[in-house]
Amino acid sequence: MTRYMTRAYALQSGSPAAVLGEVNRALCDSIDDPGLFVTAFYAVLDPATGLFSHAAAGHWPALLAHSEGVATVGDRSLALGISAEAPYEEGHVRMERGDGLLLYTDGLVEVGEGDPMEQLAAVQRSLGRRRARGRSCGWKGCTRRRSGAAAAACATT
Repeated sequence: MTRYMTRAYALQSGSPAAVLGEVNRALCDSIDDPGLFVTAFYAVLDPATGLFSHAAAGHWPALLAHSEGVATVGDRSLALGISAEAPYEEGHVRMERGDGLLLYTDGLVEVGEGDPMEQLAAVQRSLGRRRARGRSCGWKGCTRRRSGAAAAACATT
């Protein structure tokens, strides 16, 4: 249901924050169980300019690998379906040729017994080392890899 709502609202607005806001309000109207919610990271990349516009809803940040290192992209926010009035901040990053972006499920950093923030830092360091050695992300073909509960997608410009 959330996927189809997102697609419908994306046709009405090019703003990731606006799309998440509309999806959130629709989910709040349709979800009766207060224990149900959805996390999301929604973004739009303009390949002509390299402008990457993004917004998050309770989801872990993306990782942007560029010439200066690896940075997190996305602010902390409330998941979709919890509060109809939740604000979603929109961010903008200019991606340059050769930059890489890692999007992943929460299973990548929350799996196991360790602290998720330490797991995120470890993924960030690993991605930085791979980029320093001239590799995009380390996954063959730089497309998608799944392992257990974790899934990630990597894209380069």
